[in-house]
Amino acid sequence: MITAAQAKAIAERYQKAVELVEQGKVFPLAESADRSIVVNGENRAHLVDLARHTCDCKDYQYRGREVGTCKHLLAAELFRERHQDGGRGAKPRRRYQCDVCGAVEETDDDLTGTRCRRCLLLHPLEPRGRFQPLEDTERCDTCGGGLDGGRCPACEAEAEATDDGRFVREGDGTVSALW
Repeated sequence: MITAAQAKAIAERYQKAVELVEQGKVFPLAESADRSIVVNGENRAHLVDLARHTCDCKDYQYRGREVGTCKHLLAAELFRERHQDGGRGAKPRRRYQCDVCGAVEETDDDLTGTRCRRCLLLHPLEPRGRFQPLEDTERCDTCGGGLDGGRCPACEAEAEATDDGRFVREGDGTVSALW
């Protein structure tokens, strides 16, 4: 069991790892899918081995073993998840489109027949659509949904429903348009 202080340390390391990935400071080594070079804020390079779950940085050597990670190790794992088919190898992502609002979801899971969450946001009192497999076609400029160009019906409806096309969750849990 981890303590509150350890949980806080992991959360801080994770935030720093996200920043490293977004700044493009993670470089997988070509000879091994499990090893990466991660460059920190001081431009110091660290070798991360995901197979052995190790890093050569001082943080991992002294404090990271206590919680089992460091920001470099988390960054390499996050990079793998984001850039290498979800970190699961060569399994292809599948695309599904809602039969009511046209929303498109990409996932490795089978969503066929699953209820659409976007329908609930756009039209909470109307019946929700179900996802159907989508063949590769032209994609929506906004969400990537299949169509003949421009925006899909879901993105058009969302843009019309809100000033800038976004929703906000209120403090009481309700979802409303951001005006």
